[in-house]
Amino acid sequence: MKNLNFFSNKHDGAWFLRDLQKKRSKTSLKIRKLLLWFIRPINRNSNYLVFRQEPIVHIMSIGIIGTIILVLLDVDWLIEVLPFLLAFTLNGFLSFFFKWFPMGWEEMDDTEKQYIRKIYNKEDDLNWDPFKIKIIE
Repeated sequence: MKNLNFFSNKHDGAWFLRDLQKKRSKTSLKIRKLLLWFIRPINRNSNYLVFRQEPIVHIMSIGIIGTIILVLLDVDWLIEVLPFLLAFTLNGFLSFFFKWFPMGWEEMDDTEKQYIRKIYNKEDDLNWDPFKIKIIE
């Protein structure tokens, strides 16, 4: 493998396909799908902006509003920052987790699979599967 820099987005195509082809256990899939729920839009086709946003946006907003309310109530400073700190920590964890351990083909929904097919110029082939591609090292 060439460039093993985890902080750059310039990986070779084989790296990307290896991540797509990765098989995971059923419990791992359940946990990852639960974590993916936080970063996927609630309803992509909705006319309302509130429903097109990811749940993590709502969690961050609730954390900020909760912190503002606690500051106005003049409670202890450690309790004041707790809602924002929890939301910010969850957001950071999810960002780094899915940067280092990207989604596999089984975890993606149809819209995400459509984008991947577009990258490989297979938009019309709905049966295209990354598991059929052999990676030559």
